[in-house]
Amino acid sequence: WLVPLVMFGLRQGVKFGARIATAMKGGRSGQDITVSNVDVTDCYFDEQCHGKVDWDQVGEHKMPWLSRLERLKKEHEAGSGARGAEAVGEALGEIRGGLREAGMPADRVDYIATKWLEYAFPGGFEMAPMARTNVVVSGLACENGYGIDLNQEYVYRGTTKDGRPYYQGTSRPDRYIYYDSYCADDTREPRWLLGGQPDLHRSWGLNTHDGQGCDNDFSILTDSNHLPGGRQKMVWQWCGDHGLLNTRSVSIIYNVGGNAKAVIPTADSRGGVSGVCAAYRTRGPNVVRGCERCSQGYPGRVEQCMGCGGRCFEKLCAGKSKDGIGACVMSPEFHDCHHSCMGEQQKDEESMEAAMSNKADTCTKYMAQGPSAVRGCRGCSYSFPGRVDECMGCGSQCFGKFCAGKSGDDIGACVRSPDFQACHGTCMGTQKGEAFASNSTCAKFAAQGPLAVEGCAGCAQGFPGRVDECMGCGGKCFVERCNSKTAGDIEACVMSPDFIDCHSGCMGSQKQVKLDTDKKDCYFDP
Repeated sequence: WLVPLVMFGLRQGVKFGARIATAMKGGRSGQDITVSNVDVTDCYFDEQCHGKVDWDQVGEHKMPWLSRLERLKKEHEAGSGARGAEAVGEALGEIRGGLREAGMPADRVDYIATKWLEYAFPGGFEMAPMARTNVVVSGLACENGYGIDLNQEYVYRGTTKDGRPYYQGTSRPDRYIYYDSYCADDTREPRWLLGGQPDLHRSWGLNTHDGQGCDNDFSILTDSNHLPGGRQKMVWQWCGDHGLLNTRSVSIIYNVGGNAKAVIPTADSRGGVSGVCAAYRTRGPNVVRGCERCSQGYPGRVEQCMGCGGRCFEKLCAGKSKDGIGACVMSPEFHDCHHSCMGEQQKDEESMEAAMSNKADTCTKYMAQGPSAVRGCRGCSYSFPGRVDECMGCGSQCFGKFCAGKSGDDIGACVRSPDFQACHGTCMGTQKGEAFASNSTCAKFAAQGPLAVEGCAGCAQGFPGRVDECMGCGGKCFVERCNSKTAGDIEACVMSPDFIDCHSGCMGSQKQVKLDTDKKDCYFDP
Protein backbone atom coordinates (compact mmCIF):
# COMPACT_ATOMS: atom_id res chain seq x y z
CA TRP A 1 0.00 0.00 0.00
CA LEU A 2 3.06 2.20 -0.29
CA VAL A 3 2.76 4.53 -3.23
CA PRO A 4 6.10 5.61 -4.74
CA LEU A 5 6.60 9.36 -4.74
CA VAL A 6 7.87 11.18 -7.81
CA MET A 7 10.84 13.17 -6.60
CA PHE A 8 11.87 16.21 -8.60
CA GLY A 9 15.51 17.29 -8.83
CA LEU A 10 15.27 20.94 -8.02
CA ARG A 11 16.99 23.56 -5.95
CA GLN A 12 14.63 25.77 -3.96
CA GLY A 13 15.92 29.22 -3.04
CA VAL A 14 14.52 31.43 -0.29
CA LYS A 15 15.72 34.82 0.85
CA PHE A 16 15.65 34.03 4.55
CA GLY A 17 15.73 37.65 5.73
CA ALA A 18 12.49 38.42 3.85
CA ARG A 19 10.86 35.16 4.98
CA ILE A 20 11.73 35.70 8.66
CA ALA A 21 10.35 39.22 8.43
CA THR A 22 7.12 37.77 7.05
CA ALA A 23 7.04 35.22 9.89
CA MET A 24 7.43 38.04 12.43
CA LYS A 25 4.37 39.78 10.94
CA GLY A 26 2.18 36.75 11.63
CA GLY A 27 1.32 33.36 10.23
CA ARG A 28 1.77 31.21 13.32
CA SER A 29 -1.13 29.85 15.30
CA GLY A 30 0.83 29.88 18.55
CA GLN A 31 0.18 26.15 18.99
CA ASP A 32 1.93 23.11 17.61
CA ILE A 33 -0.27 20.87 15.50
CA THR A 34 0.11 17.48 13.89
CA VAL A 35 -0.23 17.72 10.12
CA SER A 36 -1.61 14.73 8.24
CA ASN A 37 -1.47 13.98 4.54
CA VAL A 38 -5.05 12.67 4.65
CA ASP A 39 -7.15 14.92 2.43
CA VAL A 40 -9.78 15.94 5.00
CA THR A 41 -11.00 18.70 2.67
CA ASP A 42 -12.58 15.80 0.81
CA CYS A 43 -15.79 14.92 2.66
CA TYR A 44 -15.12 11.21 2.11
CA PHE A 45 -11.99 11.34 4.28
CA ASP A 46 -13.37 13.67 6.96
CA GLU A 47 -14.90 11.62 9.78
CA GLN A 48 -17.63 14.13 10.65
CA CYS A 49 -18.59 14.92 7.06
CA HIS A 50 -18.41 11.32 5.86
CA GLY A 51 -21.35 10.18 7.96
CA LYS A 52 -23.68 12.81 6.50
CA VAL A 53 -23.50 11.50 2.92
CA ASP A 54 -25.20 8.60 1.15
CA TRP A 55 -22.05 7.32 -0.56
CA ASP A 56 -23.94 4.56 -2.39
CA GLN A 57 -25.95 7.29 -4.12
CA VAL A 58 -22.75 9.18 -4.97
CA GLY A 59 -21.15 5.98 -6.28
CA GLU A 60 -24.15 5.26 -8.50
CA HIS A 61 -23.72 8.56 -10.34
CA LYS A 62 -19.95 9.07 -10.20
CA MET A 63 -18.99 7.15 -13.34
CA PRO A 64 -21.73 8.71 -15.53
CA TRP A 65 -20.68 12.15 -14.31
CA LEU A 66 -17.00 11.51 -15.05
CA SER A 67 -17.88 10.00 -18.43
CA ARG A 68 -19.81 13.14 -19.30
CA LEU A 69 -16.82 15.33 -18.47
CA GLU A 70 -14.49 13.08 -20.46
CA ARG A 71 -16.85 13.27 -23.43
CA LEU A 72 -16.79 17.07 -23.23
CA LYS A 73 -13.00 16.92 -23.19
CA LYS A 74 -12.92 14.82 -26.37
CA GLU A 75 -15.40 17.13 -28.09
CA HIS A 76 -13.30 20.12 -27.10
CA GLU A 77 -10.09 18.53 -28.38
CA ALA A 78 -11.80 17.60 -31.64
CA GLY A 79 -13.17 21.12 -32.04
CA SER A 80 -16.75 19.86 -32.07
CA GLY A 81 -17.79 21.17 -28.66
CA ALA A 82 -19.78 24.17 -29.87
CA ARG A 83 -21.33 24.85 -26.47
CA GLY A 84 -17.99 24.56 -24.66
CA ALA A 85 -18.09 26.53 -21.43
CA GLU A 86 -21.89 26.33 -21.23
CA ALA A 87 -21.78 22.53 -21.37
CA VAL A 88 -19.07 22.40 -18.68
CA GLY A 89 -21.15 24.66 -16.47
CA GLU A 90 -24.21 22.46 -16.90
CA ALA A 91 -22.21 19.31 -16.10
CA LEU A 92 -20.76 20.84 -12.94
CA GLY A 93 -24.20 22.06 -11.94
CA GLU A 94 -25.57 18.53 -12.23
CA ILE A 95 -22.64 17.12 -10.22
CA ARG A 96 -22.99 19.73 -7.48
CA GLY A 97 -26.75 19.22 -7.29
CA GLY A 98 -26.37 15.46 -7.13
CA LEU A 99 -23.84 15.68 -4.30
CA ARG A 100 -26.16 17.96 -2.34
CA GLU A 101 -29.05 15.50 -2.85
CA ALA A 102 -26.82 12.77 -1.41
CA GLY A 103 -26.46 14.82 1.78
CA MET A 104 -23.07 16.47 1.23
CA PRO A 105 -22.78 19.85 2.99
CA ALA A 106 -22.92 22.87 0.65
CA ASP A 107 -19.41 24.00 1.66
CA ARG A 108 -17.90 20.66 0.55
CA VAL A 109 -19.46 19.99 -2.86
CA ASP A 110 -17.23 22.37 -4.83
CA TYR A 111 -14.07 20.53 -3.77
CA ILE A 112 -15.37 17.20 -5.10
CA ALA A 113 -16.50 18.93 -8.32
CA THR A 114 -13.04 20.54 -8.59
CA LYS A 115 -11.25 17.20 -8.18
CA TRP A 116 -13.41 15.46 -10.76
CA LEU A 117 -13.05 18.23 -13.34
CA GLU A 118 -9.26 18.27 -12.86
CA TYR A 119 -9.23 14.50 -13.36
CA ALA A 120 -11.56 14.24 -16.37
CA PHE A 121 -11.33 17.57 -18.21
CA PRO A 122 -8.65 19.94 -16.80
CA GLY A 123 -9.04 22.24 -19.80
CA GLY A 124 -12.50 23.09 -18.47
CA PHE A 125 -10.86 25.37 -15.89
CA GLU A 126 -9.59 27.56 -18.73
CA MET A 127 -13.09 28.28 -20.05
CA ALA A 128 -15.32 31.13 -18.88
CA PRO A 129 -16.63 31.40 -16.24
CA MET A 130 -14.32 28.83 -14.55
CA ALA A 131 -11.28 30.88 -15.60
CA ARG A 132 -12.57 33.80 -13.51
CA THR A 133 -13.73 31.82 -10.47
CA ASN A 134 -12.32 32.55 -7.02
CA VAL A 135 -10.31 29.78 -5.38
CA VAL A 136 -9.92 28.54 -1.81
CA VAL A 137 -6.72 27.13 -0.28
CA SER A 138 -7.45 24.42 2.31
CA GLY A 139 -5.50 22.10 4.60
CA LEU A 140 -2.26 24.12 4.55
CA ALA A 141 -0.15 24.16 7.73
CA CYS A 142 3.16 23.32 9.31
CA GLU A 143 3.66 21.53 12.64
CA ASN A 144 4.73 24.81 14.22
CA GLY A 145 1.47 26.44 13.14
CA TYR A 146 2.91 28.60 10.36
CA GLY A 147 0.59 29.02 7.38
CA ILE A 148 -2.71 28.50 9.20
CA ASP A 149 -3.94 31.96 8.17
CA LEU A 150 -3.16 31.27 4.52
CA ASN A 151 -6.15 28.93 4.35
CA GLN A 152 -8.57 31.43 2.86
CA GLU A 153 -10.43 32.46 -0.28
CA TYR A 154 -8.33 34.07 -3.01
CA VAL A 155 -10.21 36.45 -5.30
CA TYR A 156 -9.64 36.38 -9.07
CA ARG A 157 -7.95 39.68 -9.95
CA GLY A 158 -7.28 39.29 -13.67
CA THR A 159 -4.35 37.89 -15.65
CA THR A 160 -0.60 38.34 -15.66
CA LYS A 161 1.37 39.16 -18.80
CA ASP A 162 1.28 35.58 -20.10
CA GLY A 163 -2.52 35.41 -19.83
CA ARG A 164 -2.72 33.16 -16.78
CA PRO A 165 -5.01 34.20 -13.91
CA TYR A 166 -3.78 35.49 -10.57
CA TYR A 167 -5.57 35.69 -7.23
CA GLN A 168 -5.38 37.84 -4.07
CA GLY A 169 -6.09 36.69 -0.53
CA THR A 170 -9.12 38.02 1.34
CA SER A 171 -8.15 37.83 5.02
CA ARG A 172 -4.44 38.05 4.09
CA PRO A 173 -4.51 40.45 1.11
CA ASP A 174 -0.71 40.62 1.10
CA ARG A 175 -0.52 37.09 -0.33
CA TYR A 176 -1.17 36.20 -3.97
CA ILE A 177 -1.36 33.05 -6.06
CA TYR A 178 0.13 33.28 -9.55
CA TYR A 179 2.27 31.46 -12.13
CA ASP A 180 5.97 32.19 -12.60
CA SER A 181 8.03 30.45 -15.28
CA TYR A 182 11.36 31.43 -13.67
CA CYS A 183 10.96 32.76 -10.15
CA ALA A 184 14.71 33.12 -9.40
CA ASP A 185 18.08 31.83 -10.51
CA ASP A 186 17.88 29.03 -7.97
CA THR A 187 14.17 28.37 -8.63
CA ARG A 188 14.11 27.92 -12.38
CA GLU A 189 11.35 25.39 -12.87
CA PRO A 190 7.91 26.76 -13.89
CA ARG A 191 5.37 26.68 -11.07
CA TRP A 192 2.23 28.07 -9.49
CA LEU A 193 3.06 29.65 -6.16
CA LEU A 194 1.64 31.49 -3.18
CA GLY A 195 3.76 34.57 -2.57
CA GLY A 196 4.01 38.34 -2.65
CA GLN A 197 2.35 40.72 -5.11
CA PRO A 198 3.31 39.99 -8.74
CA ASP A 199 4.32 42.62 -11.28
CA LEU A 200 1.81 42.18 -14.12
CA HIS A 201 4.20 43.66 -16.70
CA ARG A 202 6.94 41.05 -16.22
CA SER A 203 7.22 37.73 -18.07
CA TRP A 204 9.18 35.98 -15.30
CA GLY A 205 10.50 36.77 -11.84
CA LEU A 206 7.18 38.49 -11.18
CA ASN A 207 7.87 39.42 -7.55
CA THR A 208 10.41 42.26 -7.70
CA HIS A 209 10.54 42.66 -3.91
CA ASP A 210 12.03 39.29 -2.92
CA GLY A 211 15.68 40.02 -3.77
CA GLN A 212 17.68 37.18 -5.26
CA GLY A 213 15.45 34.42 -3.89
CA CYS A 214 11.91 33.24 -4.55
CA ASP A 215 9.47 34.41 -1.89
CA ASN A 216 6.77 31.74 -1.68
CA ASP A 217 4.82 29.91 1.02
CA PHE A 218 4.21 26.97 -1.27
CA SER A 219 4.68 26.08 -4.92
CA ILE A 220 3.23 23.46 -7.26
CA LEU A 221 5.58 22.37 -10.04
CA THR A 222 3.66 22.61 -13.33
CA ASP A 223 3.34 24.80 -16.42
CA SER A 224 -0.44 24.40 -16.52
CA ASN A 225 -2.41 27.33 -17.92
CA HIS A 226 -4.68 27.16 -14.87
CA LEU A 227 -4.06 26.72 -11.16
CA PRO A 228 -4.43 22.92 -10.75
CA GLY A 229 -7.45 22.02 -8.63
CA GLY A 230 -7.96 19.28 -6.09
CA ARG A 231 -5.22 17.70 -3.99
CA GLN A 232 -1.83 18.91 -5.24
CA LYS A 233 1.70 17.94 -4.22
CA MET A 234 3.78 20.91 -3.01
CA VAL A 235 7.38 20.76 -4.17
CA TRP A 236 8.15 23.49 -1.63
CA GLN A 237 6.52 24.64 1.59
CA TRP A 238 7.80 27.41 3.85
CA CYS A 239 7.30 26.98 7.61
CA GLY A 240 8.53 30.35 8.95
CA ASP A 241 12.03 29.21 9.93
CA HIS A 242 12.58 26.20 7.66
CA GLY A 243 11.35 24.75 4.38
CA LEU A 244 10.02 21.36 3.27
CA LEU A 245 10.66 19.66 -0.07
CA ASN A 246 8.18 17.24 -1.67
CA THR A 247 6.60 16.12 1.59
CA ARG A 248 3.14 17.69 1.78
CA SER A 249 0.04 18.37 -0.28
CA VAL A 250 -2.46 21.21 -0.36
CA SER A 251 -6.11 21.31 -1.47
CA ILE A 252 -7.25 23.84 -4.09
CA ILE A 253 -11.01 24.48 -4.43
CA TYR A 254 -12.65 26.37 -7.29
CA ASN A 255 -15.44 28.16 -5.45
CA VAL A 256 -18.12 27.74 -8.13
CA GLY A 257 -21.10 27.99 -5.79
CA GLY A 258 -19.58 30.59 -3.48
CA ASN A 259 -20.01 28.38 -0.40
CA ALA A 260 -16.64 26.63 -0.24
CA LYS A 261 -14.72 26.98 3.01
CA ALA A 262 -11.19 26.02 3.91
CA VAL A 263 -10.63 23.12 6.30
CA ILE A 264 -8.11 24.54 8.74
CA PRO A 265 -5.84 22.21 10.77
CA THR A 266 -5.96 22.99 14.51
CA ALA A 267 -4.23 21.86 17.66
CA ASP A 268 -7.28 19.66 18.30
CA SER A 269 -6.46 17.66 15.19
CA ARG A 270 -3.41 16.22 16.94
CA GLY A 271 -2.68 12.82 15.52
CA GLY A 272 -3.92 13.79 12.09
CA VAL A 273 -6.08 10.69 11.68
CA SER A 274 -9.59 11.22 10.42
CA GLY A 275 -12.12 9.90 7.92
CA VAL A 276 -11.52 6.48 6.48
CA CYS A 277 -8.06 6.14 8.11
CA ALA A 278 -9.44 6.54 11.64
CA ALA A 279 -10.49 2.89 11.50
CA TYR A 280 -6.81 1.86 11.36
CA ARG A 281 -5.71 3.95 14.36
CA THR A 282 -5.65 0.97 16.75
CA ARG A 283 -3.29 -0.95 14.46
CA GLY A 284 -0.44 1.48 14.93
CA PRO A 285 1.20 4.43 13.17
CA ASN A 286 2.74 2.38 10.34
CA VAL A 287 -0.68 1.13 9.25
CA VAL A 288 -2.12 4.65 9.50
CA ARG A 289 0.70 5.95 7.30
CA GLY A 290 -0.08 3.18 4.83
CA CYS A 291 -3.70 4.31 4.80
CA GLU A 292 -2.66 7.92 4.18
CA ARG A 293 -0.55 6.80 1.22
CA CYS A 294 -3.52 4.81 -0.07
CA SER A 295 -5.71 7.90 0.18
CA GLN A 296 -3.22 9.79 -1.98
CA GLY A 297 -2.46 7.05 -4.50
CA TYR A 298 -5.95 5.54 -4.77
CA PRO A 299 -8.52 8.19 -3.79
CA GLY A 300 -11.91 6.55 -3.41
CA ARG A 301 -10.33 3.07 -3.24
CA VAL A 302 -8.60 3.23 0.14
CA GLU A 303 -10.17 0.09 1.58
CA GLN A 304 -9.23 -1.94 -1.51
CA CYS A 305 -5.70 -0.53 -1.36
CA MET A 306 -5.33 -1.46 2.31
CA GLY A 307 -6.78 -4.91 1.66
CA CYS A 308 -4.25 -5.52 -1.11
CA GLY A 309 -1.49 -4.24 1.17
CA GLY A 310 -2.55 -6.75 3.83
CA ARG A 311 -2.61 -9.62 1.35
CA CYS A 312 0.83 -8.78 -0.01
CA PHE A 313 2.22 -8.27 3.50
CA GLU A 314 1.06 -11.73 4.57
CA LYS A 315 2.45 -13.22 1.38
CA LEU A 316 5.87 -11.52 1.37
CA CYS A 317 6.67 -9.83 4.69
CA ALA A 318 5.08 -11.80 7.53
CA GLY A 319 7.60 -13.03 10.10
CA LYS A 320 10.33 -10.56 9.15
CA SER A 321 12.14 -8.37 11.69
CA LYS A 322 11.31 -4.68 12.10
CA ASP A 323 14.11 -3.64 9.75
CA GLY A 324 13.24 -6.44 7.36
CA ILE A 325 9.60 -5.33 7.17
CA GLY A 326 10.60 -1.83 6.05
CA ALA A 327 12.78 -3.23 3.28
CA CYS A 328 10.10 -5.74 2.31
CA VAL A 329 7.24 -3.27 1.80
CA MET A 330 9.56 -1.07 -0.29
CA SER A 331 10.75 -3.97 -2.45
CA PRO A 332 9.89 -4.38 -6.15
CA GLU A 333 8.22 -7.71 -5.31
CA PHE A 334 5.84 -6.03 -2.88
CA HIS A 335 5.00 -3.22 -5.31
CA ASP A 336 4.38 -5.74 -8.11
CA CYS A 337 2.12 -7.76 -5.82
CA HIS A 338 0.16 -4.68 -4.77
CA HIS A 339 -0.14 -3.33 -8.31
CA SER A 340 -1.41 -6.68 -9.56
CA CYS A 341 -3.91 -6.94 -6.73
CA MET A 342 -5.27 -3.43 -7.34
CA GLY A 343 -5.59 -4.27 -11.03
CA GLU A 344 -7.77 -7.26 -10.18
CA GLN A 345 -9.85 -5.07 -7.88
CA GLN A 346 -10.24 -2.56 -10.70
CA LYS A 347 -11.54 -5.31 -13.01
CA ASP A 348 -14.11 -6.22 -10.37
CA GLU A 349 -15.21 -2.60 -10.08
CA GLU A 350 -15.46 -2.27 -13.86
CA SER A 351 -17.60 -5.41 -14.02
CA MET A 352 -19.93 -3.89 -11.43
CA GLU A 353 -20.06 -0.60 -13.31
CA ALA A 354 -20.77 -2.39 -16.60
CA ALA A 355 -23.64 -4.27 -15.01
CA MET A 356 -24.98 -1.04 -13.47
CA SER A 357 -24.84 0.78 -16.81
CA ASN A 358 -26.81 -1.91 -18.67
CA LYS A 359 -30.07 -2.71 -16.93
CA ALA A 360 -30.77 -5.50 -19.46
CA ASP A 361 -27.50 -7.23 -18.60
CA THR A 362 -27.94 -10.86 -17.53
CA CYS A 363 -25.43 -10.30 -14.75
CA THR A 364 -27.23 -7.37 -13.10
CA LYS A 365 -29.10 -9.73 -10.77
CA TYR A 366 -25.79 -10.91 -9.25
CA MET A 367 -24.60 -7.42 -8.25
CA ALA A 368 -25.91 -7.86 -4.72
CA GLN A 369 -23.50 -10.79 -4.28
CA GLY A 370 -20.51 -8.56 -5.02
CA PRO A 371 -18.06 -7.97 -7.88
CA SER A 372 -16.64 -11.51 -7.81
CA ALA A 373 -20.09 -12.89 -8.56
CA VAL A 374 -20.52 -10.43 -11.43
CA ARG A 375 -17.15 -11.45 -12.83
CA GLY A 376 -18.15 -15.11 -12.52
CA CYS A 377 -21.36 -14.33 -14.38
CA ARG A 378 -19.34 -12.71 -17.17
CA GLY A 379 -17.33 -15.90 -17.49
CA CYS A 380 -20.53 -17.95 -17.62
CA SER A 381 -21.94 -15.68 -20.31
CA TYR A 382 -18.83 -16.28 -22.39
CA SER A 383 -18.52 -20.05 -21.89
CA PHE A 384 -22.20 -20.99 -21.60
CA PRO A 385 -24.30 -18.49 -23.56
CA GLY A 386 -27.98 -19.06 -22.87
CA ARG A 387 -27.21 -21.12 -19.76
CA VAL A 388 -25.84 -18.45 -17.44
CA ASP A 389 -28.09 -19.20 -14.48
CA GLU A 390 -27.28 -22.93 -14.70
CA CYS A 391 -23.58 -22.10 -14.86
CA MET A 392 -23.82 -19.84 -11.81
CA GLY A 393 -25.78 -22.48 -9.93
CA CYS A 394 -23.12 -25.08 -10.64
CA GLY A 395 -20.45 -22.61 -9.61
CA SER A 396 -22.21 -22.10 -6.30
CA GLN A 397 -22.47 -25.86 -5.69
CA CYS A 398 -18.81 -26.46 -6.45
CA PHE A 399 -17.73 -23.44 -4.43
CA GLY A 400 -19.55 -24.81 -1.39
CA LYS A 401 -17.91 -28.19 -1.93
CA PHE A 402 -14.31 -27.09 -2.50
CA CYS A 403 -13.80 -23.43 -1.59
CA ALA A 404 -16.01 -22.63 1.41
CA GLY A 405 -14.00 -21.10 4.26
CA LYS A 406 -11.18 -19.90 2.04
CA SER A 407 -10.28 -16.22 1.66
CA GLY A 408 -8.18 -13.83 -0.40
CA ASP A 409 -5.83 -15.41 -2.93
CA ASP A 410 -6.88 -18.91 -1.81
CA ILE A 411 -10.34 -18.40 -3.32
CA GLY A 412 -8.91 -17.51 -6.72
CA ALA A 413 -6.63 -20.55 -6.64
CA CYS A 414 -9.52 -22.76 -5.59
CA VAL A 415 -11.93 -21.81 -8.38
CA ARG A 416 -9.15 -22.30 -10.93
CA SER A 417 -8.16 -25.70 -9.51
CA PRO A 418 -8.69 -28.95 -11.49
CA ASP A 419 -11.07 -30.21 -8.78
CA PHE A 420 -13.33 -27.16 -9.07
CA GLN A 421 -13.22 -27.12 -12.87
CA ALA A 422 -14.00 -30.85 -13.09
CA CYS A 423 -16.88 -30.39 -10.63
CA HIS A 424 -18.30 -27.52 -12.65
CA GLY A 425 -17.92 -29.30 -15.98
CA THR A 426 -19.64 -32.42 -14.63
CA CYS A 427 -22.45 -30.35 -13.14
CA MET A 428 -23.07 -28.49 -16.38
CA GLY A 429 -22.94 -31.74 -18.35
CA THR A 430 -25.46 -33.35 -15.98
CA GLN A 431 -27.85 -30.42 -16.28
CA LYS A 432 -27.59 -30.63 -20.05
CA GLY A 433 -28.42 -34.32 -19.94
CA GLU A 434 -25.04 -35.62 -21.00
CA ALA A 435 -21.58 -35.77 -19.53
CA PHE A 436 -19.88 -32.59 -20.63
CA ALA A 437 -16.50 -34.12 -21.29
CA SER A 438 -17.88 -37.20 -23.00
CA ASN A 439 -19.36 -35.21 -25.88
CA SER A 440 -18.07 -36.86 -29.04
CA THR A 441 -16.58 -33.62 -30.33
CA CYS A 442 -14.89 -32.47 -27.13
CA ALA A 443 -14.04 -35.80 -25.46
CA LYS A 444 -10.62 -35.86 -27.12
CA PHE A 445 -9.65 -32.67 -25.26
CA ALA A 446 -10.47 -34.07 -21.82
CA ALA A 447 -6.86 -35.14 -21.30
CA GLN A 448 -5.81 -31.48 -21.59
CA GLY A 449 -7.97 -30.55 -18.62
CA PRO A 450 -11.36 -28.96 -17.97
CA LEU A 451 -10.33 -25.57 -19.35
CA ALA A 452 -9.59 -27.14 -22.73
CA VAL A 453 -12.97 -28.88 -22.66
CA GLU A 454 -14.66 -25.57 -21.88
CA GLY A 455 -12.72 -23.99 -24.75
CA CYS A 456 -14.01 -26.72 -27.02
CA ALA A 457 -17.56 -25.99 -25.90
CA GLY A 458 -17.02 -22.35 -26.81
CA CYS A 459 -15.72 -23.36 -30.24
CA ALA A 460 -18.75 -25.59 -30.76
CA GLN A 461 -20.96 -22.58 -30.04
CA GLY A 462 -18.97 -20.02 -32.02
CA PHE A 463 -17.76 -22.12 -34.96
CA PRO A 464 -20.09 -25.11 -35.39
CA GLY A 465 -18.55 -27.66 -37.75
CA ARG A 466 -15.08 -26.11 -37.39
CA VAL A 467 -14.25 -27.09 -33.81
CA ASP A 468 -10.82 -28.57 -34.54
CA GLU A 469 -9.79 -25.48 -36.52
CA CYS A 470 -11.06 -23.26 -33.73
CA MET A 471 -9.12 -25.18 -31.09
CA GLY A 472 -5.98 -25.10 -33.23
CA CYS A 473 -6.25 -21.33 -33.62
CA GLY A 474 -6.90 -21.05 -29.88
CA GLY A 475 -3.71 -22.95 -29.16
CA LYS A 476 -1.71 -20.82 -31.59
CA CYS A 477 -3.01 -17.53 -30.12
CA PHE A 478 -2.54 -18.80 -26.58
CA VAL A 479 1.16 -19.41 -27.25
CA GLU A 480 1.53 -16.00 -28.91
CA ARG A 481 -0.49 -13.94 -26.45
CA CYS A 482 -0.93 -15.77 -23.14
CA ASN A 483 1.86 -18.32 -22.68
CA SER A 484 3.82 -16.07 -20.30
CA LYS A 485 0.81 -15.17 -18.14
CA THR A 486 0.32 -16.41 -14.59
CA ALA A 487 -2.66 -18.52 -13.69
CA GLY A 488 -4.62 -15.53 -12.43
CA ASP A 489 -4.13 -13.62 -15.70
CA ILE A 490 -4.85 -16.41 -18.19
CA GLU A 491 -8.62 -16.00 -18.06
CA ALA A 492 -8.36 -12.25 -18.67
CA CYS A 493 -5.91 -12.86 -21.53
CA VAL A 494 -8.06 -15.33 -23.48
CA MET A 495 -11.05 -12.97 -23.13
CA SER A 496 -9.06 -9.89 -24.19
CA PRO A 497 -9.61 -8.04 -27.51
CA ASP A 498 -6.01 -8.88 -28.46
CA PHE A 499 -6.63 -12.62 -28.14
CA ILE A 500 -10.01 -12.45 -29.90
CA ASP A 501 -8.49 -10.49 -32.82
CA CYS A 502 -5.73 -13.08 -33.13
CA HIS A 503 -8.23 -15.94 -33.08
CA SER A 504 -10.61 -14.28 -35.53
CA GLY A 505 -7.76 -13.58 -37.93
CA CYS A 506 -6.59 -17.17 -37.68
CA MET A 507 -10.04 -18.53 -38.40
CA GLY A 508 -10.31 -16.20 -41.36
CA SER A 509 -14.01 -15.68 -40.78
CA GLN A 510 -16.04 -12.51 -40.58
CA LYS A 511 -19.15 -14.53 -39.74
CA GLN A 512 -18.35 -15.66 -36.24
CA VAL A 513 -21.51 -16.46 -34.34
CA LYS A 514 -22.00 -13.97 -31.50
CA LEU A 515 -21.37 -15.55 -28.14
CA ASP A 516 -24.24 -13.65 -26.57
CA THR A 517 -27.43 -12.17 -27.96
CA ASP A 518 -27.17 -9.03 -25.81
CA LYS A 519 -25.89 -6.69 -28.53
CA LYS A 520 -26.19 -3.75 -26.13
CA ASP A 521 -23.29 -5.06 -24.05
CA CYS A 522 -19.94 -4.01 -25.58
CA TYR A 523 -18.32 -6.86 -23.63
CA PHE A 524 -19.89 -9.42 -25.98
CA ASP A 525 -19.60 -7.47 -29.22
CA PRO A 526 -16.27 -8.30 -30.99
